[in-house]
Order: sequence, then structure tokens, then C-alpha cells
Amino acid sequence: MKNKSLILLSSKNYFNEIKYKYNFKGADIELVKLYTPPEREELAKKINKYYSKIYFYDFDVQFNLLIPLISKKVERNWILSYVPAEFCNIYLYAEFLNVIEFKERKSITNIYALNEALYVPFKDKYNFKLLKLDYSKKLEKKHTNSIGILSIDYDEEQNFFNQISAISLTDYKNVNVLNSMYVTNEFCKDFNLTNTVYKKYEDLIINSDILLYCNFANFDICLFLLAMDNNKGCILGNCSLFDNYPVLKKYLVLESDDDVDEIADKIINFEKNRNVIFEEYKKFRNDYSKESKKIIDNLMK
Repeated sequence: MKNKSLILLSSKNYFNEIKYKYNFKGADIELVKLYTPPEREELAKKINKYYSKIYFYDFDVQFNLLIPLISKKVERNWILSYVPAEFCNIYLYAEFLNVIEFKERKSITNIYALNEALYVPFKDKYNFKLLKLDYSKKLEKKHTNSIGILSIDYDEEQNFFNQISAISLTDYKNVNVLNSMYVTNEFCKDFNLTNTVYKKYEDLIINSDILLYCNFANFDICLFLLAMDNNKGCILGNCSLFDNYPVLKKYLVLESDDDVDEIADKIINFEKNRNVIFEEYKKFRNDYSKESKKIIDNLMK
């Protein structure tokens, strides 16, 4: 049978397409749209004719409509970026239950979790598999005396305004953000901070000396890797990523989810211990790349 994979992505986040092309070399990527019934049937015919595997990413109502049209000979997989902490959002939880139901009905073969927080509690009951995505790209070198925030200001789960508050406690006066609400601009002005808006993560990272990614729940590991690979420190919210790397956990991971003083201290201590942090990061990066390659190579067989 033809040995080719198709990954179906939502068009909501341009960076998803970039990182999946980087990881699944040789696979085709399609951005899901609002298909008409004839368009959906044509897509299903193409999948049945040319692909042995298909990967659905997170959730789109089009996935539900497409699955019954796909041949049983095509291996159907689902990739989830969620973590359980996000299930306080009833819509995300409903989407998650929808995927579980597909698995129980054997309409899909495998469920891949991008985060260990989702993988660990469901690996036995639903045979979840862990997927570690990798991403690296050399960006332009700049020193800008600015702090960038990778979190999104309109998402209440991303701890955005606490991060701005923490920056106001440091010597930094320039804040880089991705897009921006009016209230964000006003909030920065209240703290005498300059707010610069970028449309792409890469541009935000280039123009920042340190990145804050102190979300309450979830984060994109590929954005963290992109920042650190380009010698830009990236401070994370409370997570298990560096449980086996105590130096990185000490300097880059918050113990609390929303302690403004702790975020400010992490910024200050990063500057003081930059060399130690990046030496330890090299060890982590080497280990992570090997694990990621092994997992993805097995997927693409």
C-alpha cells in the first residue's frame, strides 16, 4: 500500500504548519477549511487513494464529517496539544471527549499527546502515545534590551498581565508582544512600559533578549526551543519539562503559577546565570532531539 502521510491542521496558527513540515518531512500538510460536501468527498477520495496514514491535529468539526468517508485501510491518528488543566474550558473538554469516543468506537487508531501532562493519565486507559516535536532555525542576532511575551493577551489561561506586571519590577522598559488588544497598550502605559507589537513569533523572538512564556497550563515546546536555540532565555510556567535537569528547572521554571515577584526574580537571575543555564541547556537539547527523532522516525515508517 502507498506509504505516505497527510496531516490536517487548522489554519488558526501559522506556526503549526511550520513545525509540522519540519518534523514530518515527506508528509503532506493540508490546512482545513469549511468544506462543502462535494469538496469533503473529494478530499476523502484523495486520502483513500494516496495516503496510508492521516493525522488530525486538535479539533475541527470538519474532522468529524470526514472520518466516515475515509477507508478503514487508512491508519487514522489524532494529535492533541491540550493539557488536563485546560479542561475547565467546557468546549475543549467536549472536543477531548469527542476524540475519546472515536477511539472507543475504533474510528481512529492512535491518540498522540504533545504534553506529558496529558499522556501520563491516559496512556494506560486509552493507550495514549507521547509525541515530541522538534524545531530549530537560526534567527538574526540582535540585542534590544527588550523582553518578549510569547503568551497571548486575550487568553485568560496564559497569565499575560502578570507577566507584564513582573517586567515592571525589572530594569527592562520595552515589551514585545504578538498582536495586541487595546487594554494591553493601556496596561503597559500604566507601568511606563513601551509596547511593541509583532505579527510573527520569529520576529518577536529576534527582537527580545529574554522571553516570558509563563502560562498557567500549556505551552508550545517548539517556541521554547526556537528561543533557546537562538540564545534567548525563555522562562516557563510551572511544568515538568526539566524534572531531570535541576539547573534548568531552578532558573527557567516557576514554582508558582502566578507569582509576579517570582517571575521578576527569574528574569534577574537569568541574566546573572546565563552561561550556566545555556551549558545545561545543551545537554537537555541533545537528549530531547534524540528522543524526538526516534519517536517521529517510528511514526513515519
